[in-house]
Amino acid sequence: MNDTSSQLHKGDSTNKMCDQRPVVLLSSGYQLLKYIINERLKRIVKQANVLEPGQGGGRQGQSVAINVQKMHFVTHEAHRQRKRVYRVDIDLRNALNAMSQEALWHVMNMLHISGVDL
Repeated sequence: MNDTSSQLHKGDSTNKMCDQRPVVLLSSGYQLLKYIINERLKRIVKQANVLEPGQGGGRQGQSVAINVQKMHFVTHEAHRQRKRVYRVDIDLRNALNAMSQEALWHVMNMLHISGVDL
C-alpha cells in the first residue's frame, strides 16, 4: 500500500512554507483498512462505555451544545453565589499523538479490550 504526498498552496500571495499545506493521497486499500479499523474502534469504545455521555465534541450524532449550556449554567450560579469556577480543557486529539503507546495498551487491557478486536 503506497501513498503520495505533496504540498498544496493555501492561496496566500507569498511563497512561504507556512502558506503550504501537506496533503497525502492514500491508496484505496489503505483507506479501506483505515475505515474498517476506525469503525471497529468506535464500536469497541461505545460497547466498553469508555467515553462518558457528556463527551460530545467530535463524535458522530453528538453535540457540544449541551456542554456549553451546562457551562453557562455553572458560571451563572457561581457568579450568583460569588464563587469561582475553574475549568481545564484538554486537546485530546493532540494529547493522543503524544501519548505513550505502552500506557494506551495498559488502559485497553484494563478495559478488557484486546488488540485482536481491532
